[in-house]
Amino acid sequence: MQRKELIHTLAIATAAPDGTRPSTLQRRFMSALMDSKFLANVLQMERSSIVNKGPSVTGYYARVPYQILSRLSTTARVNILAEDMADFYLTDNFAPVKQEITADNLTVIGELPQELNGIFLRNGPNPQFEPIGLYHWLDGDGMLHAVNISNGFASYRNRYIRTEGFEIEQKQGKAIWPGLLNLPRFDAPYGLMMKNTGNTSTIWHAGKLLALWEAGAPYEIRLPDLETVGVHTFDGQLASTFTAHPKVDAQTGEMIAIGFAPIAPPYLEYSVVSAEGKMLRTLPIDIPAPVMMHDFAITEHYTLFLDMPLVFSPMRIMQDQLPIKFEKQNPSRIGIVHRHGDNRTIRWFNISTCMLYHVANAWEEGNEVVLIATRAPDTYLFIPQKDNGEGGDTEFEHFRLYLYRINLATGVVKEELLNSNDTPRNFLGLTMT
Repeated sequence: MQRKELIHTLAIATAAPDGTRPSTLQRRFMSALMDSKFLANVLQMERSSIVNKGPSVTGYYARVPYQILSRLSTTARVNILAEDMADFYLTDNFAPVKQEITADNLTVIGELPQELNGIFLRNGPNPQFEPIGLYHWLDGDGMLHAVNISNGFASYRNRYIRTEGFEIEQKQGKAIWPGLLNLPRFDAPYGLMMKNTGNTSTIWHAGKLLALWEAGAPYEIRLPDLETVGVHTFDGQLASTFTAHPKVDAQTGEMIAIGFAPIAPPYLEYSVVSAEGKMLRTLPIDIPAPVMMHDFAITEHYTLFLDMPLVFSPMRIMQDQLPIKFEKQNPSRIGIVHRHGDNRTIRWFNISTCMLYHVANAWEEGNEVVLIATRAPDTYLFIPQKDNGEGGDTEFEHFRLYLYRINLATGVVKEELLNSNDTPRNFLGLTMT
């Protein structure tokens, strides 16, 4: 069957009237198309285009599975916490700052040391248009804020990170791509299923400032004016998504990065960038499910991966549920690979069920690898939770610092709460009472 005929046949078979839920047959068809092995085979056909364009898709990969799936996804309705999400993440302290300004000669209370020179930089989400679907704090367009201190004076400026998706939406005057709690745009408008917002963090490496978003490629930013230079793919060698928290080895200057894939394997890839900014290698890491791996750690000789059970499952939207969920029945584990030898040999160590979002430090002591990380017993991805549906204060995950001692000789892992008298804090750093 020719490709056009296949697309037409699938479209007829999967079509559902507007406003109705898919039938059992349609759900089974969608499940087959979302099967990871099927998508992996199709993905392989389009590997070169995805490597070059990051979250962009072209050709067979976009036109067959995603064109058909988009017909079904338009019938799914996810109404979970829609009003609460918008009320919380688009108002008050989270309200978008849309104006770009430059303010020179800021008023200084006291005196700035003459020898203090540099830029204090912050990255964060600021949606330029009213969002589509469920809006999460992590979805907004990236905006950089910078305070430049030099010779006793201070100035401020803020600028949007002008990613490809940002520029397209600005020209169209509206939001086009929904955020992480919604299905991607399977019809891939302008060749993009998802919008790279560049909104999570920044890193300085090899003479370049990179704005980062963990589901796509970095964007290079020019200093000190904060203008966007463009997408940075390490001379076209970037072969995966790029973490928002890469690590730079202070001794070698190498930058270590991971990249996760939420749909098709390999679900995790591991990259090493030279001190000069050249991509040295990218290797797949075998994990059983697509999970949100937001952070990782390095020591002098090892890289540590955090395989936590916060799992991507797009099919859940067909049941009016969120596409990402903390699956408590899955193990929480830490993977360790040697940085300078055979990077394909990895050891996994199970820990008590939890979510480790961020790493504070990691080092080696004899046969032990030591990790300090922020731990929560479970997670609901910072979605506002009411008090058992009875109103009251909004609650979020509670985090504490934990220390993990992983003995590479015995395989034993020891977990320790640092300062058991410490009051737990939520993800905003606010004391919980």
